[in-house]
Amino acid sequence: MKKIITLLIVLLVLCGCKQEELHVIVDYEYSNMGIIVPTGAPALAFLNSIDDPTFETNSNPKNIVAMMNSNSDKRIIVLDTVTGINAIKKGAPYKLAFNITFGNYYLAATGNDDNVSLDDNDNVVVFGDTGSSLFDYLFEGIKVNKEIVPSVSDAAKCLAMGKNLESDNIVDYVLVAEPVLSSTLNNKELPTYGKSYVYADIQDLYREKTNKELIQASIFIKDDNYIQDFNDYLYYMETNIDNVLNNNTYVEDILKNHDNEVIKNTFGLSKEMITNVLKTNSINLGFKKAIDNKDNIDYFLSILNMEGTNEEIYYQ
Repeated sequence: MKKIITLLIVLLVLCGCKQEELHVIVDYEYSNMGIIVPTGAPALAFLNSIDDPTFETNSNPKNIVAMMNSNSDKRIIVLDTVTGINAIKKGAPYKLAFNITFGNYYLAATGNDDNVSLDDNDNVVVFGDTGSSLFDYLFEGIKVNKEIVPSVSDAAKCLAMGKNLESDNIVDYVLVAEPVLSSTLNNKELPTYGKSYVYADIQDLYREKTNKELIQASIFIKDDNYIQDFNDYLYYMETNIDNVLNNNTYVEDILKNHDNEVIKNTFGLSKEMITNVLKTNSINLGFKKAIDNKDNIDYFLSILNMEGTNEEIYYQ
């Protein structure tokens, strides 16, 4: 497999300080690697892959999980961790390698709740089975009227309208995720603009209740004859994510060299939105070897009434 690695090492010496900061910017190319990533938060880990012909994004996770098969040309797949683990349990020939997002769930209020407090009989919309179980776990004891929608984009529509158009029910609270949350809250054209707001940070509630870290998207790699080649690639990914989070110039250079429409079509976010969510890292982007994070993964699975993982599903 052909690999081209160009390392540009910039040593920044802070004036008046002995501390040195090392940034490594990597231009890395794999021949026929095959990368598929959902749009939104996880895709930002792949900002500098925008010109890589083997890299693509997809807005529908169901389309991505369908590619986790022995005939797939996608050797690197990013998915919700739970979805990916379930696919492996069903026979998908992939390994869980790294966790790259650690929760970007938020409970948002539409402004319809008169007493501005989540309590019995409030109307709540959540997205997906994982989101539904997480909500039940964190807000157990509160008997809300809960509706489940398939995707985060569906949840965002409910937040935008203050209503679930599918059921025609008024909505008080919506479990939604960044960065679509910020995009919705800041859209002046929407009916709930100026009334909707973040009611609760789900990551904070989870940490307070469990003293553990929430798990969300992960990198899964194909378990094939080329699996040994991933060590270099995963080092590249770790370096790239570090730069995305800590090197403003790195991100600015990538964004300014591409048209905003291209950026939006690829990552599902505008340049402005990417800059804003990375500034505070509200998407909780990071990089952690999954096997080293097994305890947090297994605990999260337990609250979803799922069995813990076996070590053989991990890339080690």
